[in-house]
Amino acid sequence: MKIERIDNVIKVRFDQECRLTAPRIFQYDRGQRIEFLDIPDGVEVQFSNDDTDKTSNKIITDSQVEIPDFLIAMNGTITAYLQYIDENSQTTKKFLVIPVQERKQPEEYISEDDEPGFRADMQKIMNDTKSIAEDLQKRVDNGEFNGKNGDDGKSAYEIAVKGGYEGTEKEWLVSLKGEPGKPGADGKPGKDGEPGKPGADGEPGKPGADGKPGAVPLYNAETSYVEFVSENDYEKITNEKIEELINDYVGVGGSND
Repeated sequence: MKIERIDNVIKVRFDQECRLTAPRIFQYDRGQRIEFLDIPDGVEVQFSNDDTDKTSNKIITDSQVEIPDFLIAMNGTITAYLQYIDENSQTTKKFLVIPVQERKQPEEYISEDDEPGFRADMQKIMNDTKSIAEDLQKRVDNGEFNGKNGDDGKSAYEIAVKGGYEGTEKEWLVSLKGEPGKPGADGKPGKDGEPGKPGADGEPGKPGADGKPGAVPLYNAETSYVEFVSENDYEKITNEKIEELINDYVGVGGSND
């Protein structure tokens, strides 16, 4: 926040404040101005006081606005009201209260209607804008903003010749070919591929050799167990048993005759 008066100008910075009170001005002092240090140009300021319903609207131009002389002459406290849309798209309202110190009217003071202000300010802005636009259009029509084409630049071959190259352009182009580069580093191994389809069935194999004789079950009367013996042992045991039976039979008196 900042508020001070320098000569006939009240300098004001609202910052986050919404309402400020200015230093006093004296009744009948013409040409009093307000300089807004943080309010943009183009904002409308409405001046009023409690002694009259008459108001005066002014537009801030070059950060300044003039306080209406007819309100200063009335010796009532003047309120300057501002309402505008700030950079955050928010409606902002500000009030500046300007006390007026009563004093005797100077002999040289001539009362005059100071009201045309708002319309005059608006008309001045419109006239200035129109004048600037017309001036720019004239400058465009006169080609002031048209750039001129520059000279064609030299080719790379021409620059090389200027630098001392003595061959033809074809030879120069061939000379631009560099030596073969070194082989690059091996790349990383790729990912494993998808499994292949099953292969076709192979041809039937040849018959295999006969296997060795397997074990033969043999009941052992002495142990009452079945024992497994090889085929050769089985044949040997069987022959021995047959011979034993024959001998027993002969011994008993049997005869084959």
